Amino acid sequence: MIDMVFILLIFFIVTTVFVEEQGIEAERPQPGPTTEDDNKPIKLHLSVNGQLFIEEKEIQSSSIRSLVADRIRGKMVPVIIEVEEGVPSGKMVLAIDESRLGGAEKVMVTPVQKNERR
Repeated sequence: MIDMVFILLIFFIVTTVFVEEQGIEAERPQPGPTTEDDNKPIKLHLSVNGQLFIEEKEIQSSSIRSLVADRIRGKMVPVIIEVEEGVPSGKMVLAIDESRLGGAEKVMVTPVQKNERR
């Protein structure tokens, strides 16, 4: 009986057709030259005295959305909001909301010492 099982097993192994699965040919994009500024994070700084800076330039909170939208332009650029100790949380939340409305998908908040800018 065991001989019959082995013979059937060998028969099915030998007669099995191995099918090559066909797939869709995908064209992969070639890596192109990128500039260093493409994914450079946008830095906002909220000072304790109510000033708001974007990369060393003082701005109004109403212009965060448009400045972030101009710098992102469809790319995955993170926004880093540096907040000094003592800044009202409402100002921080406003900066986060305006950044997201400007198109930023990744917004990070980091505490900094007073008058410390990177």
